[in-house]
Amino acid sequence: MIHVYLTYLFVLSWSMLEAMASGCVVIGSDTAPVKEVIVDGVNGLLVDFFDSEEIARKFCSVLRSCEDFSLIREAARSTAIRFDIKYGVKGYFDIFDRAISGCYSTQTV
Repeated sequence: MIHVYLTYLFVLSWSMLEAMASGCVVIGSDTAPVKEVIVDGVNGLLVDFFDSEEIARKFCSVLRSCEDFSLIREAARSTAIRFDIKYGVKGYFDIFDRAISGCYSTQTV
């Protein structure tokens, strides 16, 4: 499975993370929002947003040798798990706990 995700100067959408979680090889644009999540050759493939030939080459490369990308697919799944809602909510509660504990410190003035 392959998911081509091209975005330019916008925020990352859930569709890319869902594709990663499902084990797709993501071919994403080498733009800021995508590079926040994908490391080229590790958990996906990055391409120049404006280079249609490079996009096609990488797409065909994955199609020709799907089995060679099993480590990338597994790393993509592992990356996507970090964006699960339970981790996000836990992060918010950790921030709240630290903020509240700072308000009730036992230091005297």
